[in-house]
Amino acid sequence: MPLSEEEQRILAQIEASLLASDPALARHVGSGRMSRETKRRLQIGLAGFLVAVVGSVLLLSVHFILAFVAFLAAFGALAYVQSDIRALSRARITQAREDIRAGVKDSMRDIGERRDRENDHDADNPFN
Repeated sequence: MPLSEEEQRILAQIEASLLASDPALARHVGSGRMSRETKRRLQIGLAGFLVAVVGSVLLLSVHFILAFVAFLAAFGALAYVQSDIRALSRARITQAREDIRAGVKDSMRDIGERRDRENDHDADNPFN
């Protein structure tokens, strides 16, 4: 659901006050980069997945139940990674959506301004 003009105005005020009060935080939030904690969680999850898959294959020669437990560990590691990826995706999709809306709004404003200039120019022309 798109924001109303009043909501967009309020959001712009909040962004401006955040930028004025804490520019470093505003830059960090607006950068869209992964935090160190998120990177670390992804690395741990992927390493756990790889270890569990290798363990599952190696444990097949020992006992199938141990191999199944290692497989469940790999599945758990992927679920751990998937939750972080989903959160990152939501944040990036939201940012992309806002960027697209802002770009469309700017384009429409530019088109309107160009049309107004052309209409003013045509009104000045006595041969129309």
